[in-house]
Amino acid sequence: MKIATITGVTKSPELQVTKAIGALIVSSDLALSALTTEKISIYIERGNGSNVILANKVLLKDFILASTYGTENTQSDADNALIALCELADEGSIYLADKESIKITLEDLIAGKRYDLHGIEEPQQTNNLYFFEQKSVASEEFNKKIDVQGFDLAVMTVDDSVSDLSYQFSNGQVVKYLPFELQTLSRDIDPIQAVLADGNVLQGLTDRLTLPLVAVVGIEINKSQGSIINFVVRCLKTV
Repeated sequence: MKIATITGVTKSPELQVTKAIGALIVSSDLALSALTTEKISIYIERGNGSNVILANKVLLKDFILASTYGTENTQSDADNALIALCELADEGSIYLADKESIKITLEDLIAGKRYDLHGIEEPQQTNNLYFFEQKSVASEEFNKKIDVQGFDLAVMTVDDSVSDLSYQFSNGQVVKYLPFELQTLSRDIDPIQAVLADGNVLQGLTDRLTLPLVAVVGIEINKSQGSIINFVVRCLKTV
């Protein structure tokens, strides 16, 4: 189901989807690696007024990486440098009651580029939904502990200022990794990030690191000053 083509503007109108969908297809004439400032917001407008926010101004690049890791590769064709199937719900479409809808906004876009959104309907509905949240380490911080309990995945900014990361596991053990080691472990699980239109395969992006968080309850990052390090974390909740 086509939702919208957005071009010529830096912010889309609030797009309303009244059919239950389980995933978004995001396509663009920009490659995944070329996405920079673009952000996505998604929420479910409930009939009782208790809206459910799935993503609030999350970088589109990080949203795509988090919602395709370990399952789908991003694609491309003659018309699109990027085609990404992004899961919003687990094993079904988002349950919508009468007069409820899904609202989507894209902002900080490049006006001269094109962004297409399609919604994918599923034969059954579910309340098991993916939530995306951003956490940051400020440029002046040397060390920070980040609570990731309940999250299954993180997408981290890659920067030379990061020296190492320590994982605290649910059994109390703490293991320290170098960024290169985490990149290797991540690509061992998901070795292909994208299949390009010319047939070449892209293993991953140089400016992002996707971190599986199975049994991880905390991450401690050590870095030098001067750069902001962002984490977009994902969790699956029943709402």
